[in-house]
Amino acid sequence: MEITFGLVIILVASFIQGLSSFGLSIVSLPFLIRIFPLQEVVPLITFFAMLTNIMILITSGKKPEIKKFGLLILMGILFLPVGVFSLRYFNPSYLKLFLGVFITGFSLLLVLKKTFPIKHEKIGYSITGSLSGFLNGSLSMSGPPVVLFLSIQGTAKETFRASINLYFLILNVVTVLLFFSNGLLNRVVLGRILHLSPAMIIGVLAGILVCKKVNDEVFRRLVLIMMIFVGAWTTISTLASLIGNT
Repeated sequence: MEITFGLVIILVASFIQGLSSFGLSIVSLPFLIRIFPLQEVVPLITFFAMLTNIMILITSGKKPEIKKFGLLILMGILFLPVGVFSLRYFNPSYLKLFLGVFITGFSLLLVLKKTFPIKHEKIGYSITGSLSGFLNGSLSMSGPPVVLFLSIQGTAKETFRASINLYFLILNVVTVLLFFSNGLLNRVVLGRILHLSPAMIIGVLAGILVCKKVNDEVFRRLVLIMMIFVGAWTTISTLASLIGNT
């Protein structure tokens, strides 16, 4: 029963990942931790995310903008320790709440076609990378700043998919290696990965096929709707947690 439930969750989450290039973690994590221990779920999701990044990159019709994303990756790595360090002094729940409200509000503005293009892209990539690295170290949520920035810049669908998946692939490869070296990617987790892999492969391929039939404007709106969902989910779950602890 657990494996069947896990297959359905991974299938849906992988389809969303294949369609929008993100969302696997935010969709699957809250449900998988109800049937598997958190110590197994996080390495499992990260491993699947790495595989989906590779699959989307292979099927993408556009090369990543490596020069621009080199700056993004560099700043992300530099500010990752700052995020980890901040955990000593800041309540992560309040930071998560702020992030959820910001993502929801800003995504709604973009859906309403309130644009805020950044003319100096190098500065934009530097700020985005710094914020992404900080959030990855403090909340394990590196994606939202990158997705929002590319949406603001009106990045074409295939360029968006290729670039963002390269960025996430690098982060996920490093994370998987860390999990493996620390014994978190063990036989039990690898067994779960083996059982759930068919659902992941089918889901991602289905998402990729649907994405190829979607034009740039529809894709952008789908991404922003996903961001509103992520922001709202983050806000509601954090508020519930804070209220429950009072």
